[in-house]
Amino acid sequence: MPPTLALVLCSGFVIYLLRLERKRAPGVSGAVWIPTIWMMSCASKPLANWFSSGQAAEASGGVEAGSPLDRNLLTVLIIAGIFILLRRKLDWQSFQKNNKWLIAIYLFALISIIWSDFPLISARRYIRFSGTLLMALVVLSERDPFDAFEGVLRRIAFVLIPFSLLLIKYFPTIGVMYGRWSGELMWVGVADQKNSAGIIFFVSAFYLFWRLLREWRTRGLRQLTTQSYADAFVLLLALYLLKGSPKAFSATSVSVFTLGVGTLSWLLWMQGRRKMVGLAILMTIVVALFLYGFGTPFGARTIGSGLLQMLGRDATFTDRDQIWAELIPIVMQRPILGHGYGGFWILATRNQVTEAHNGYLDVMLVLGVAGAFLVFGFVVSMCRAAHAALHWDFWWGALGFCFLIMVVLHNTSEASFLRTSDLLWSLLVFIRVLLPVVRQRYEHEEVMLATGNATLEYGSAVF
Repeated sequence: MPPTLALVLCSGFVIYLLRLERKRAPGVSGAVWIPTIWMMSCASKPLANWFSSGQAAEASGGVEAGSPLDRNLLTVLIIAGIFILLRRKLDWQSFQKNNKWLIAIYLFALISIIWSDFPLISARRYIRFSGTLLMALVVLSERDPFDAFEGVLRRIAFVLIPFSLLLIKYFPTIGVMYGRWSGELMWVGVADQKNSAGIIFFVSAFYLFWRLLREWRTRGLRQLTTQSYADAFVLLLALYLLKGSPKAFSATSVSVFTLGVGTLSWLLWMQGRRKMVGLAILMTIVVALFLYGFGTPFGARTIGSGLLQMLGRDATFTDRDQIWAELIPIVMQRPILGHGYGGFWILATRNQVTEAHNGYLDVMLVLGVAGAFLVFGFVVSMCRAAHAALHWDFWWGALGFCFLIMVVLHNTSEASFLRTSDLLWSLLVFIRVLLPVVRQRYEHEEVMLATGNATLEYGSAVF
């Protein structure tokens, strides 16, 4: 098939999927496209990279300053998000009460600009960092924030998965890369590298799996709709992309997806036996994964060496131990407060190391042990919120907990915590903001069933 024809057919298919998505949740406002585009920009390669090479941007100082194209897009989205929130009513007191650790992270990151070696660059990066929270509030202010959030996730999958497959198969100069030293072919699709692509694939696959499983358990196979079959088809595409090329795939993404599916299955099994999983059990799982990820650069990686060998990897995490050995002494130079948010990964200071390949080490580089403590508090608070949500809506509580442990494990060998342009951190922020509203939604639905009254509100609109 000619590439041009494949592009036309893929575009038509994506438009069809988006029309189905619109019919599924007609109450979701058009404003949700603002956080949707924001999340897509986090998941895919920078907008400027579609029009110019990364080498050219780096040579012109674009790494520090950011490309004007991306900067202008994000500025427009942030302004639009502020405008939307100004026109809507939001319960700010409840938001502050339910998200103390999240707010503490954002405040501490803002204060850390003071001791950054590059305060102007840190300030610009912080604006994008805070934009993620702003987008989460836009979703929270919707008539039904849960439908709105699902709309965001579906649109990400419906757009990025088909176009990734298109680029890999018909536009390989864009959709594939080759290892710098190994020469192995790697699928990247709309992302800028293999591991970023793996995030898109496993997030989309897990959400669609969760969605289809929920519909099957609540409606049965005979009542599945056209939208459900569309979800199933895109799920198959996502799983195909997740497996990667024959010799190069994201082992971290495969492991994280397997953990998420296994955890969801376990929670369903416990629900089927009418046994509520205790908070202590969930907390033990989360804390154990957190401590393992935190200790991995310092030697704890040998604990999971058997699993790594099954995935074709070794205890060095594909030579990541060499990167960690170089970065740990730098962490020790400013162990308490770090180098300031956005103040370390500057071209002038990072030399040949471009990323930490461990989210916990990355947090300590920018915010020190204090920042790592705040992230730990945020993770624990989200675990509590997910457990509480399980009482009121099993499916949303399970989604929150599964995504939490997937992100905690993912940060063992990749860095996504507190990242300005990372899909996983954005997902955590969105879900954390939504989880406390699960109980209110449940109670509202009970009132609707009893009285038929649909006037209870959260934020600016009616559920």
